[in-house]
Amino acid sequence: MRTEAVHEARADGEGRTRLALSITWTGSGAWIARILFSGKARRYMAKEAEAFAALAEGR
Repeated sequence: MRTEAVHEARADGEGRTRLALSITWTGSGAWIARILFSGKARRYMAKEAEAFAALAEGR
């Protein structure tokens, strides 16, 4: 099984930057990882996105 997380910062053309976070599981056993860990992964990514926003805004 392979887990891949991607962090991508993109300029939106209006002087701002958009952050895209994703995680994927592939290979044998990936289906069980999705069932067991996707909720936790979404929560962690939401916290991470909030931390990036706070840093970008100087909070």
